[in-house]
Amino acid sequence: MTLHSQPGRRAFAGLLIASVCILSASLNAGQFKWMIGGDKNVKYDTYKDPSGRFELEVPTKDWKVLPSVGSSLAIFSRKDGPVVSIDRMKLAGRLTPAEVDAMSEIELSRVKEQQPKVKDFKTEMLDSKSGRGVLIRYSRVSTEPEVVVQYSVPVGQDLYRLNGVVPEKLLSKNEAVVMHMIQSFKAAPDSSPTTKH
Repeated sequence: MTLHSQPGRRAFAGLLIASVCILSASLNAGQFKWMIGGDKNVKYDTYKDPSGRFELEVPTKDWKVLPSVGSSLAIFSRKDGPVVSIDRMKLAGRLTPAEVDAMSEIELSRVKEQQPKVKDFKTEMLDSKSGRGVLIRYSRVSTEPEVVVQYSVPVGQDLYRLNGVVPEKLLSKNEAVVMHMIQSFKAAPDSSPTTKH
């Protein structure tokens, strides 16, 4: 190898490192993690809430809309077990960016209080089409071991919670699909006045 090839190798290595840095900067860590794996052949249709409150992408095959119950605005179910539900609650006022960043601890405490036997908690901030929210992932045993992914995102004076529940044995096949649904969630803009709380 001659000395003339060393600058070429350094330039190539520098270009490679710069490309990785640019790619990393353009994706937040959460988005990058969920892009890996999953079924790349899934086709989606946009579901629009009949009341105009939100929309999200739902797989065209094997998923259906179920009648909503309780505080749920919508429930989507796959025929072999996975479920995604959407709940909404009113906030006293719009959250500041600092309050959104602090939501992680509040939402995690809420989950632990409501379900004291769950384990393996992981939290991260995640951007969706509705904005920045907190993603909590944990394991629990209902009738069988399952993984729950909860995404809480404030939109105006509304706090939306999207809950994906997947039987552990079906996780590798369905987790990327559930995450796609969550990240595609887009709430209608809230026209409530800004208030201080």
